[in-house]
Amino acid sequence: MVFKLQRGNKMVVDHIMKKGIRKRLETGQNWMNSFIVIRVLITKSLIVENII
Repeated sequence: MVFKLQRGNKMVVDHIMKKGIRKRLETGQNWMNSFIVIRVLITKSLIVENII
């Protein structure tokens, strides 16, 4: 019974870990995308300022 419980807990922990890793990867990608967008906005505003 204890062994079964441990195996079950390990599976739950693995699932939570994978979920956490996947979430972290997704937020990392979102952060990269937002970083690229911010860079584009900054370069555009700099170009506009140079024209003015």
